[in-house]
Amino acid sequence: LGRLASYPDRVLVVSKNYRMLRSLFEAPDLQERAAELGLSGRAPQFLVAEVFDLLFRPAAAVRAELGRLRSELGLEDRRFVAVHLRTGDVAWDPARHGQQELSSFLACAAQASEEAGDPEMPVLLATDSEEVVAAAAELPKALEGKLRVPASSGRIHVDRSE
Repeated sequence: LGRLASYPDRVLVVSKNYRMLRSLFEAPDLQERAAELGLSGRAPQFLVAEVFDLLFRPAAAVRAELGRLRSELGLEDRRFVAVHLRTGDVAWDPARHGQQELSSFLACAAQASEEAGDPEMPVLLATDSEEVVAAAAELPKALEGKLRVPASSGRIHVDRSE
């Protein structure tokens, strides 16, 4: 990290997952340089999402579909937690997660809501499994309107991996 802190160029490309990126903000060897640059000693809470929003803008057709979906789910003007439970049980895609893992995915979403300071924040469940949708629909959170699941018209998955 010392080499990273003394890197001479003004632009540095770092390719990392969020946990690794967060460690860069919080690394003791980088604290002094971060303070000189006016940066926080902690990673911003939604750094990756904010950078993604800054760098990429969906095409008009995608924005329209997202607007329609948000409206359909009652998520037009509010924050929400999104959970993607991908079973992989479609086409030739190998299985990934099962319906039995739904509760742990939703527990993670509840923790994210708490950490964001809004325990009543709605949860959007995206999945490629009609079985997961059926199981989710029976949960109290879905019946109370806190858990939102898109209609099956959007339930597709394309996997081009070999």
